[in-house]
Amino acid sequence: MYNFDDKTYLQQPRFMSPETVNMLLLRVKEHCQQHSLERFFFIFHGGEPLLAKKEFFIDFIETAGKILNGVVKMYFSLQTNGILLDDEWCQLFIKYNIRVGISLDGPQEIHDKHRLDHSGKGTFDRVLKGLNVLKTNGLDQVSKLLCVINVNADPIAMYDFFKSTGIRTVDFLFPDLNYEHVSKKHHQSQLTAHADWLISIFDRWIGDAKGVSPLQIRKFSNAISLILGKPTSSDEMGQENNSVLVIETDGGIETLDSLKICGEGFTKANLNIRTNSLDDALDSPLARLYHDSHTNLCDQCNNCYVKEVCGGGNIAHRYRHSNGFNNPSIYCRDLEKLYTHVRDTVFEMLNKYELLES
Repeated sequence: MYNFDDKTYLQQPRFMSPETVNMLLLRVKEHCQQHSLERFFFIFHGGEPLLAKKEFFIDFIETAGKILNGVVKMYFSLQTNGILLDDEWCQLFIKYNIRVGISLDGPQEIHDKHRLDHSGKGTFDRVLKGLNVLKTNGLDQVSKLLCVINVNADPIAMYDFFKSTGIRTVDFLFPDLNYEHVSKKHHQSQLTAHADWLISIFDRWIGDAKGVSPLQIRKFSNAISLILGKPTSSDEMGQENNSVLVIETDGGIETLDSLKICGEGFTKANLNIRTNSLDDALDSPLARLYHDSHTNLCDQCNNCYVKEVCGGGNIAHRYRHSNGFNNPSIYCRDLEKLYTHVRDTVFEMLNKYELLES
């Protein structure tokens, strides 16, 4: 979101003020009461959220407890680059039950290609140090890693590397691109490169799973659940509605942040928690598109046999200036190949199990 056309973040405060936090929590209370919600999830995101002082998180969660006590069950998580993690941060996470996600794109030679600090230096060593701090404080079992797929990296080496970190869960993410960022020639040459990469990992992972793999890969687990008819919620797969809103530091209410790749100010809807409810934001045109993105599909997706699993993929990957989101994902062929392979593998395993049982 910081590397494409949208630069609106430069016009916003670096941190959220206590007044904005208080108004946000009042809007959340209003929303939960109106819809009789039982659960509400807060995700501290950025930029880098740990640049805020520890007092920010303490005040946020304790104020949330006062305002939302008896209204809704709250869950807190945080996505960080891991560089600033120390024992004090970990004790704060433990005290307030904050789940932690760390962005790590693989071994040093892969991670340091894109994860650089402001001076242009790679951050791998510092991220790994942060991971070790998490493990020392016993947070390795409730933490997860986020990895943006790099098809030029060896997939099996990547899988083995992530197993070696000791963190139990990893999410592999498709790079946030759409038709405006990928040339037709490049797109044609890369039709199933991401699927081939993921399939290599899936085959190793499913083999390990027979011996209880220590690594949980959410993309694969969700796909298997969907194939077996169990609904699951995700931005990038399934048939469930999406229900995420982003609150910017100035109180602006927007939809999914990855949609910022679609253009300057694309997610701006002139909505703010000081003057608008969360329902106002959820009823905005872009939020409605995002909410229904797994069922409001183009003709090609509606006629596809993997749509119940794929759900058209992430809506941000479908965008083209000429016709908006009325397109298959730029990763369409990847998704079809990947989920077909997962389906066939699962069915083959079930058939073997039935034969053994009989």
